[in-house]
Formats: sequence, C-alpha cells, structure tokens
Amino acid sequence: VDHVKLLSGGKYDSKIDMDGNDELTALSSHLSDLGTTLKENSNLRKQWVADISHELRTPVAILQADLEAIEDGVRDLNQKSVLRLQNHVGRLKNLINDLYELSLSDSGSLSYNKQTLLLNNVVDEAFQLMKEKCTDKYIDYQYHQEKDTDSIVVFGDHQRLLQLFLNLLENAVKYTDSSLASPGKILLYFETEKTTKNQYAVITIQDSSPGVLPELLPRLTERLFRVDFSRSRDTGGSGLGLSLCKNIVEAHQGILSFSPSSLGGLIVKISIPIISHHQ
Repeated sequence: VDHVKLLSGGKYDSKIDMDGNDELTALSSHLSDLGTTLKENSNLRKQWVADISHELRTPVAILQADLEAIEDGVRDLNQKSVLRLQNHVGRLKNLINDLYELSLSDSGSLSYNKQTLLLNNVVDEAFQLMKEKCTDKYIDYQYHQEKDTDSIVVFGDHQRLLQLFLNLLENAVKYTDSSLASPGKILLYFETEKTTKNQYAVITIQDSSPGVLPELLPRLTERLFRVDFSRSRDTGGSGLGLSLCKNIVEAHQGILSFSPSSLGGLIVKISIPIISHHQ
C-alpha cells in the first residue's frame, strides 16, 4: 500500500525487494516495473514539452528580430521583407498544425472515414499533384505501376492516405538535390507483396542524393528529429511529418520502413493490407 502511495505521488524510483515465488512477490515485481515505466513516460513527456517549446521559440525569435529590424530602420519595409515575414509565419503555422494533428493522432482522435477503395486512385492522384513541383525543381519524376495493381482494393480513408503519400513525396522533393545542369530523380512504384499471412499493396518512393546515414534511419519517425537541422528549417520542415505518416500507416494496419536507395538517396516503403481485387 505504501509503495502504491509513493507511485501515486510521483516517486517512481521506489522499489519493493521481496524474495519468493508467491503471488505477492510477483505483484511487487510488477509494481516495481510499473514505477520504471511511469518514470520513463514522465521523462519523455518533459522532453517532448521542452522540444516543442524550443521549436516554437526559434521561428518566433526570428520573426521578432525581423520586425524589430524594420521598426529600427535597419531593414526596409518592402515586398521582399513582407514575403520574408510571410514565410516565417507560414513555417510557424505549419509547425502548429503538425503538432495539432500529431496530438490528435496520438490520442486516437484523428478522424478516419474508412471504406473500401481502389488504392490506385489515391496513388495516381498524389503523383499528379506533385508533377508541377518536380518540373519546377528539374526533377525526373516517374511512376511505375505493376500489372493489375489498378484493381487493388484496401480498407482506408482516401483523404488520410492522400495526405500520407503527398507528405512523403513532398519530403522527397524538398530533400533531393537538383538543378537544370544536374537533375535529381524521384521514382514512385506501386507493387504487391505476399507474406505467409497477408498480401500487401506496396508503395515505394525512391529519390536521388543526398542520402541518410544507415544508423539514422530508425530515428526518422522520431518527433522533431531532423537529419540536417539547419536545412530542415530552411525548407520549412517541422520534424513532425514522418511521425504523423507513421501513425496514418499504422491506423491502416500497415508498415512504414526506410532504407538506402541505389539512386543515392532514400527508399520509403509503405505496405498496406489488400482486401481484394476489384473485378
């Protein structure tokens, strides 16, 4: 009883040392493990709050500095400075929106309107919507579709899946080096894959350099993690998009994974269970 009171009061380091093989000893062991878990969760929550505070503070500080420079006459108030301020506000807005959506997803409150749908329609829509951005950045952008994938039916939310594919494709565009003299490359594949238990629709996005170090791949879906912090801020990344992507994939009983690409960049693989093939 005293140990439970200590846990309730936030004293997670307290332990119960008991020897034996009875149920009371097992209970004391479980209570000690509970204390360890509660402590880890408490530390993660504190770190999460600190990280969010830091992420919000940075764009606000930059915005304030620019406004003060204009107020002091150091920088002129013209179309260029207004555009710069709008970009800062846009990045701040994106961060807040990502935080909100991720918090909804974590709490199970992110709405899903699932129904049977042809996955090809969603993948093709995402591909078409990203064409102009790739053209503007001189990226060789291709879509390769396995035979009969246009009949694959999954149980999912069209808008959430579209959000997933667009987010991943936008990441590929942002972080692919490309110019008129040296075009980059992004390849979108739609294939199928069988396991002993299920058949999956597999959507793969490959891009050219730069790549990600193999030891950093498991961390890509960590909240606020960026491979290159300065570059992510320059391109407006919040470091939350891949965390939300992971949640959307898992809400569709799917799997999200990352690996190095032979093109020099990254392979993003999304596997979603197939319900049937439309006749």
